Amino acid sequence: MASCATYKYPYTKTFTAIDYSEYSGKGFFITESSSVGFDYTPIGSVFVEISPGYEVLDVKKDSYGNDKYVYGDELKIATINDALDELYEKCIRMGANGVIGLKISSHQEPVQSISSVTSTSHVYGNVVTLSAMAIKR
Repeated sequence: MASCATYKYPYTKTFTAIDYSEYSGKGFFITESSSVGFDYTPIGSVFVEISPGYEVLDVKKDSYGNDKYVYGDELKIATINDALDELYEKCIRMGANGVIGLKISSHQEPVQSISSVTSTSHVYGNVVTLSAMAIKR
């Protein structure tokens, strides 16, 4: 006779706040609005995607000349703050000092499979995507 267990998901409440003050303190403007009340020069569209995974520590060549990656042991989880840091760095390099129309999205993606003789399960993590228009004020 087969046994079957039912998993009940708990009722949860989630609150997330994104703090832009670190960037505004550096003179970098961020808004989710598509319009602003000041003149600006559009620099370009920017897209950032951060995926969970294991940090690549080194890249070596195998005997056939193919890349062989050396990974760290710790799983790095993608966060909105990681994505914002990357967006900020890329925009500064482009000569921008702000973004308008910031859009933030995330979805779950399997990061690792754990297999046993009887089953396979997956470890999931968020993939965070940001898009905006880089501007010069």
